[in-house]
Amino acid sequence: MKTKLVRIGMLAVLMIAVLLVSAPNLHAAPALACTSTGSGNWNNTARWSGCGGLVPGSADDVTIVSGHTITYDLASSTIQSLTVNGILNFNAAASDSLTVSGAVVINSPNGAIAAVSATGTRTHTLNVGGNFTNNDTFTAVGGDDIITVVLNGTAAQTIDGSVATTFENLTLANTSATISATSSFNVNGTMAVNANAVFSPGATVVIGGATNTINGSGIIQVTRITATADYSNQYAFGTDTLSSMTVDYAGAGNQRCNYGHCRYWSDHQRNA
Repeated sequence: MKTKLVRIGMLAVLMIAVLLVSAPNLHAAPALACTSTGSGNWNNTARWSGCGGLVPGSADDVTIVSGHTITYDLASSTIQSLTVNGILNFNAAASDSLTVSGAVVINSPNGAIAAVSATGTRTHTLNVGGNFTNNDTFTAVGGDDIITVVLNGTAAQTIDGSVATTFENLTLANTSATISATSSFNVNGTMAVNANAVFSPGATVVIGGATNTINGSGIIQVTRITATADYSNQYAFGTDTLSSMTVDYAGAGNQRCNYGHCRYWSDHQRNA
């Protein structure tokens, strides 16, 4: 009898161990491909197919179909990736945030992400952990509403696309890998480069804006080697707050340093 009880006890312990190991997997949401079914609010299960009867979750790849307008109406939410072939409007009723762990892609010919014009002032935040690719329309300001884009991934990220994106506020917050840019873009408000973040634009990339500001305490690289190969012709900001920033002249050719403290990373000739 004693031996039988010992065996039953061991079996019970084994079953409990199996349940404990498998419990996280029982509760983990599977990755789903969520596709819009028509125009309407994000937080409406009827507006999505492929989501298992729910709205998009943290593991889900989201696609907004061409011809559909989805209004993001959650205070905060996380998804895996976002492909916009239609229109994504940020809610005009309240400030909110959308976190995309992977890539954001705006596709031509009908793709758009926009702040919606309305009375009052709201700041929406789009956190992006992957690449930000704009091939059509990104409207960061609508009336007094603003979309701030934060690149905060843990792997290399790129700003690219066939259209020169105009950001209002852009924060570079990836402290694990370099953020690059393969296409020129504008920042009408503030471009902030956080501590330990590194930004390295392509040699032909220009960051423009008439009354914009660059600040922060990270590293920005000057890679321009064509035309006037210096900082101010690659970073065309109205206000340069660089006292806490490291500026690396890292171009693969001759460059001119017109910044008070220059840091060089290659053996190419520099002209002061």
